[in-house]
Amino acid sequence: MRTEVHFTHMDRSEALESLALEKFEGIVEEFLHRDESHVQIWLVNEKSHGQKGEHQFKCEVSVRYPPKKEIFVNKTATDMHDAINMTASTLMQLLRDESKKEIKKKHGH
Repeated sequence: MRTEVHFTHMDRSEALESLALEKFEGIVEEFLHRDESHVQIWLVNEKSHGQKGEHQFKCEVSVRYPPKKEIFVNKTATDMHDAINMTASTLMQLLRDESKKEIKKKHGH
């Protein structure tokens, strides 16, 4: 599995990077079991310096895996940890559903 973490409009944080890697690599390994998967994670501060109001943080994840499949999820929250957790939860559900479809195909249903 190849994994990349990108920070946009915010400084790189080892703690956030570790949290994101742990969450998303764990989910992908649990449901895909494919070494050839490519996971890209974007952690984005959506508030520009001049804006008023609460910060909005977005976590986006793209999971590409054979044969030419891709799942993309993004969630926004006022806390980056919440955005990561919500994105991880949605990704887990999508991969679980995808896994069920694959099993049905293999068993001819």
